[in-house]
Amino acid sequence: MLVLAHVDLFSLYRSDVRVDLAAGRVGPFDVTDSFLVLATVYVLVPAVMVYLSLAMPPRIGRPVLIAVAGACDGLVVAS
Repeated sequence: MLVLAHVDLFSLYRSDVRVDLAAGRVGPFDVTDSFLVLATVYVLVPAVMVYLSLAMPPRIGRPVLIAVAGACDGLVVAS
């Protein structure tokens, strides 16, 4: 929950955003189970990358993290 709360915590104080959330909408998207799972994965990947950059040996970690970062960049560009 903490990982997701950092995304846009201050917008939760706006009444119009809270009304949309209660109606099951986030911006132009409907809030469904698949939306929540994909949003969680989208936020968790960079968080895991930070941990792995500290936990993995540099020789292994650098190419893995560069590949994952490239894949994340591709998803951002595609969306």
